[in-house]
Amino acid sequence: MWWFLILLGVVLLITAGIVWLAMTGRIPFLAKKFGQEVSPGLAQRVARLVEAETHEDGGKRPAEELARRLQEKPAIQIAADLEMPISTRLAHLQIGNVVKIEAVDEPITGEVESLVIHHELYQNRGNWAPTGDTFLFAQLTGGQWLSVRDTEINLFTEIRQITDGGLADFKEKAKAFGQHDQRRGSIQVSYQGTSFDLVDIGMSRLEAKGQVAVSGQARFIFAESSDGQVLWIEERRNGPDVIMFGLKLMPSDISDIL
Repeated sequence: MWWFLILLGVVLLITAGIVWLAMTGRIPFLAKKFGQEVSPGLAQRVARLVEAETHEDGGKRPAEELARRLQEKPAIQIAADLEMPISTRLAHLQIGNVVKIEAVDEPITGEVESLVIHHELYQNRGNWAPTGDTFLFAQLTGGQWLSVRDTEINLFTEIRQITDGGLADFKEKAKAFGQHDQRRGSIQVSYQGTSFDLVDIGMSRLEAKGQVAVSGQARFIFAESSDGQVLWIEERRNGPDVIMFGLKLMPSDISDIL
């Protein structure tokens, strides 16, 4: 009797493995069958989104974007994407994704138009070498920039160029921050009447995708206020220096990514 139970267990494990491979698209002819079974539910979600957005004004809507993606890739893959945690989906943002943000005065729905990927660098014997760590900035259609770095998410709503004169004080504070071993709370900067604690400084190599044109290396300064406001200063070797102002987000503040 025991050998029958062992055989049954093996059969169940093999069956579960085949189902998992099919659901993830690793067995094409079965994936198509499962995709056909999943599609109606996903199509219903699209229909509900379209109906809810019928009276909205503006440009491309998330429901329309999802409907377009359904035509471009298997429904089973779209369904799998939608089941991923928000934090995972943020780390893999691509141009064309639509992000819905709720934790602001007016909810924001924006399509990712451009990406700037920062490849962090460290100084090794006088030269800058990659650490292997990366983080990204995503430009949305409304002009905002969403930054994603590990579990840290920020929404920058004000972006402007900064002159050498305006940058000088921040650079002095960054130098002092480095001398204090980058200890949080050791150095403060002021912007628009708000005090910010320096949190991080560093150097990165910029890789741009989409409509934005930046390249080369950039020094950055990141600071936070006690009430959740954030400040990003970027001194670029190629192109204008910028300062960005916004607020800190939590993964729960982002309601969906399509």
